Amino acid sequence: MDIWLSDLNQISHIGINLLAFSPLDVTNHVNPMKMSQMVNYAAARGVTIDSAAHNAEIVPVQAAVLHDSLHLIAKALESFRPLPREFYSPVSCSAASRWPFGSSIMNYLNTVGLDGLTGTITMQPSGRYQHTLRLLKLERNGLSDIGVWNSKTGLNIADRNLAKPLKTTAGTEDDPLRVVSILQAPFLMLKDESKAPPYGEITEKDVHGFLISLLNRVSRLIASEGKGFKYKLYLVPDREFGLRDKTGNWSGMVKEILEDRADLAVGPFTLTAQRESVISFTKPFMTAGIGILYQAPRGSAPNLFALMRSLSVNLWFASLVATAAIGVSLWIIGRFSPLEWSNEHFCTGFATTWAVNVFNLRNSLWFAMCSLMMQGCDINPRAVSTRLLGGVWWFYTMFLSAHFIAKLGTRCSLVNYLTIMCAKLAHYMSQTVEFEIP
Repeated sequence: MDIWLSDLNQISHIGINLLAFSPLDVTNHVNPMKMSQMVNYAAARGVTIDSAAHNAEIVPVQAAVLHDSLHLIAKALESFRPLPREFYSPVSCSAASRWPFGSSIMNYLNTVGLDGLTGTITMQPSGRYQHTLRLLKLERNGLSDIGVWNSKTGLNIADRNLAKPLKTTAGTEDDPLRVVSILQAPFLMLKDESKAPPYGEITEKDVHGFLISLLNRVSRLIASEGKGFKYKLYLVPDREFGLRDKTGNWSGMVKEILEDRADLAVGPFTLTAQRESVISFTKPFMTAGIGILYQAPRGSAPNLFALMRSLSVNLWFASLVATAAIGVSLWIIGRFSPLEWSNEHFCTGFATTWAVNVFNLRNSLWFAMCSLMMQGCDINPRAVSTRLLGGVWWFYTMFLSAHFIAKLGTRCSLVNYLTIMCAKLAHYMSQTVEFEIP
């Protein structure tokens, strides 16, 4: 809001459309005198203001707001007089009790008013009641006041025709805009390819599409606010959007803008940092994303046998068959081995009248099943042949358990990896390509 503190003489004659808001009210004949006194007071004490050399009636906004705030407080205290004796007593910043006169002063602030440097000031409990901003426009002789914005009444333009068209090297404001584009359906297409003129002679009368509708719509919107615009469209000669070669030269529609052959380029431009470094883009009129279809991971219903999926059905079946085969083999070998027969009961240890073989068919299958489940068993082989067969079975169950744990860990890691990759892919697909107008 301190734009008037800058020297605008160098750009006021080249036709730049520059608007600014100012909270300072220079229309009041008293305010310029106050501003001049503030500038002189600051200069007498060694404080310089950039605008003092060419405009002594303008001060920074911060200084003007501080000026009005102090005068408003002084006016409220003036209304509060005579001040009681307790008003002058020192106030402790660390005490829990509040100052008894604070609410009274706030009430006086809400009742007094002031015509300050920033306009008429009226207060209410929530703050300043009404704000006023002056609308300024840059002309040949500097900034000119063309309207007022008020927080209650809105914007009021004093004179819409105050700023006359400025003559520039490209023409006047009434000249049609030179628009360059490129043929690409459905944005810009020929109306009738059989009757179309040569490529270099195609104009807005020979084409239709989304871009033509967009330009006409923007022109109507601007016309509803005061004045529309006309345009002349031509196609880019090299039929390219714009790329920079190794030497730094541009091609396509970017080249047309940089060499001042076009005022505007419309088309399905992709915004890149390289292009944005040389031209300016509008807000995107269309956002398009490149899509890749993939099957998202779907959670399955809870299953009591989900852990068994770590091994194949054939391996589980083979393990059950091997368990039965080991049990039957232990039973057969135990029947022929004399060391597996005993006259003592294997649980109580009492003598029996006849020899007992602990590895009957039921106990043999139980021993094989307990070994497969990596659990202990209350019977163990005693003969060399049965111990050898049991040791081989224990080695098998050890490797089977290790394989089961490894496959289970790999399966869980794979599910987590697929979940993370799908999340990353979804984030990547959310990145879009924006079509804009430079």
